Amino acid sequence: MSQETLETRLDALEAQVKTLQKEINKKDKQIQLLNYIDAIKRLQCAYGYYLEHWMSQEIIDLFSRRDDVSGTFVEGTYKGQEGIRRYFRPGRKTPPSFSTR
Repeated sequence: MSQETLETRLDALEAQVKTLQKEINKKDKQIQLLNYIDAIKRLQCAYGYYLEHWMSQEIIDLFSRRDDVSGTFVEGTYKGQEGIRRYFRPGRKTPPSFSTR
């Protein structure tokens, strides 16, 4: 084989490797997005289950501990995990939106 043929083949292989690497990166991003979607669905299911069974501490634990988290409910907006804790306070017999006043 001539040197030119080897260089041509090497260039073609390098181009294929770059194309495959781009495809792998694209697929990695798609997989990560699907993992995020799955995690959100699991979180939504857990929240619904905990709410249905009025598992207040478990509901509170689903919310981030970051100060900028907030939950907006019928009764208003509650900021931070402490606000969420006040809204879903353990020991309450019924969910806040179903309370009789």
